[in-house]
Amino acid sequence: MGDNGEEDRRARERAALVDGIRAQIRKIVALVTGPSSFDTGAVRRAVTTLVSDAVALKAQEPHAEDWLGDILEGARAVLDLVDRAEGDIIGTARQARRELEEIVSGPGFRFTAPPPRIEQEEEVRWAPQSAAE
Repeated sequence: MGDNGEEDRRARERAALVDGIRAQIRKIVALVTGPSSFDTGAVRRAVTTLVSDAVALKAQEPHAEDWLGDILEGARAVLDLVDRAEGDIIGTARQARRELEEIVSGPGFRFTAPPPRIEQEEEVRWAPQSAAE
């Protein structure tokens, strides 16, 4: 009976890993093709979870090598593209900042206000008052 219990436990673990892999694949597809804006961080997290589950299943199921190998290869390709996209975003942001610094440092962004007008105050004369006043 102990062997059947162990086999059942392993079967449940495998099924959970397969379900997790399917869920992560659906999530990645939705993140990449869905209507929301592209979030490289969310894609990276989903792919990392997918890889973790795939590696764990591969350790338990050597005969699943073919399809897991394809999944892991696809995950590597996705991560490579995410890395490249994030690198491009950072590079573009740095270049934009340099160009913006040049613009705001130029003559178009110098405020040269005329000196403030100082109104001539009426001349106040001080005259000692007599004790009688």
